[in-house]
Amino acid sequence: IEEAVPILLAEGRAASLSVYVCDMVYQPGTCPIGILESCIPLLVPKALCIVTLKGAAGHSAASVEIGFAAKIAAFRLLCPGAQVLHLMANRERERTLVGHLA
Repeated sequence: IEEAVPILLAEGRAASLSVYVCDMVYQPGTCPIGILESCIPLLVPKALCIVTLKGAAGHSAASVEIGFAAKIAAFRLLCPGAQVLHLMANRERERTLVGHLA
């Protein structure tokens, strides 16, 4: 993605995408919200953004929520009013964030 964004922008694709979906398995230390931020120039205003967070520590729902708190807060800065969902397809330590860009 880091390589693709500048290429797409150079091709004139700024503000051309209305939906952003990220369900990738990411390395520790990589933040999927940071990846979303790098793609914002490609997204139209109010684009639908869906990001799955993976791998929070703990086994209870509360510990997973605490583990993801900073990433959820960062997502909500970009997508105010975003929802945090535990979908049937999500594993125990995954949550899906859904919102629209501000």
